[in-house]
Amino acid sequence: MAPRRVEEIPVKRVAALGCKLPNQLPAGEILTDITQKKWKLGHTIGYGGFGDIYLASNDINAPIEQDAKYVIKIEPHNNGPLFVEMNFYIRAARKHMIDTWCKSQGKRRIGVPTYEGSGSHIYQGQKYRFLVIPRYGIDIGKLFISNGKKLPIKLVNSI
Repeated sequence: MAPRRVEEIPVKRVAALGCKLPNQLPAGEILTDITQKKWKLGHTIGYGGFGDIYLASNDINAPIEQDAKYVIKIEPHNNGPLFVEMNFYIRAARKHMIDTWCKSQGKRRIGVPTYEGSGSHIYQGQKYRFLVIPRYGIDIGKLFISNGKKLPIKLVNSI
């Protein structure tokens, strides 16, 4: 039997202790980061105990396709985990920082997404914080679930 599509797998959302789940923002919503760069939201592709992950684009005039280059992580402003993550990316994961470190260590890449943008956004009176990072494809958790809670040996070996 072929694995089910990730979108078909029902999952009950549960907020992490002390956190609030965000309301879903609509596809097409425009967010402006701290450098005034604009980002357009696509549909949600994931979620956790404190926020959601959306496909995103820096081209606000074009539709967002399944092969979008970016994702935006969003959480209610009062939560906090994304605040910590944002600060890590701002201080250690800007593209030039990662490129410089990789060059100094003789590495091609290190497996850490680069920081693309972040900021705050208000939607229907609720304040959210967001982080923009490159999109790398499907996450391991979704692969695990869609493969009947087993990972292919080839994938395990490559990880």
